[in-house]
Amino acid sequence: MAAPLLIEAQEFDDRSISRVVAEPARPLRLADFTQSLAPFGGSAQILTVGDYEGPNLWSQAVHEHVQTFDGIYFNSRYSGEPCVAIFDRVGMGLSGGSVPMIYATGVDAFLTLHQIALV
Repeated sequence: MAAPLLIEAQEFDDRSISRVVAEPARPLRLADFTQSLAPFGGSAQILTVGDYEGPNLWSQAVHEHVQTFDGIYFNSRYSGEPCVAIFDRVGMGLSGGSVPMIYATGVDAFLTLHQIALV
């Protein structure tokens, strides 16, 4: 069994979670990076590197694409769960207030599932 990932509790105390929505509300057009990028000359490795030069170039290419994507749909390199990166050109607004991360619904289950411990 792998040792838990240790994160300082202060990291959680300093952050909040908010629900955001596109304004005006509409479906988002997302480039799907959950599938093979081989047809485009890439691989999923672009989402796992520590140096962001390559991923930034891919993001820029998607941002400038003629289909005018709103962002990128991808799998988290940490949890494997679906994630979305939204470009700043999309008008976004808060839906409700922010909640301190430590009190957010599902955080305990997420920490347990991914073997993350607060110290």
